[in-house]
Amino acid sequence: MEGALLIEVVVDAVALDEKNEEPVLLLKESEGSRVIPVWIGPLEAASILYVMEGVEPPRPFTHDLLKAVIEELGGKALKVDIDSLEDGVFCSSLHLSTGDGELRIVDARPSDGVALALRMGLPIFASEELFMEGVGIQLPADIKEHDEETIREYLESLDPKDFGKYKM
Repeated sequence: MEGALLIEVVVDAVALDEKNEEPVLLLKESEGSRVIPVWIGPLEAASILYVMEGVEPPRPFTHDLLKAVIEELGGKALKVDIDSLEDGVFCSSLHLSTGDGELRIVDARPSDGVALALRMGLPIFASEELFMEGVGIQLPADIKEHDEETIREYLESLDPKDFGKYKM
């Protein structure tokens, strides 16, 4: 999204939306308390959780393969942007530098971008517009970092119909 204000976000948690029995990736602004919930697939959730927990998978995930390919070809991943929401689906992009220094921007699902960003230590940014369009939610002040039970209870109290169900 050209010219859009981007806010750095961090992975706050991967939780289970018990109403829909689907994983939800919670991206929290790094300098605030607003959160963007992104419903993701179970395989992507597992890939993200492996990195967050520091667990080495028995076999490489696709994201591990992509990291190896980028590095082997002399490229460098720079950042992941979660650009927009189109028809209820988040759109994101992976910014890369090729081996000869060219900048490339590749379309990516947010869950794949985040999984790769965690593996490669990349910054993740979200468009300010996503927070302004009613997608982002303000976490209550009493939710502490990594307080899974409180986050779970808060998620259960939300009705996805109130702010839409945003997919991978």
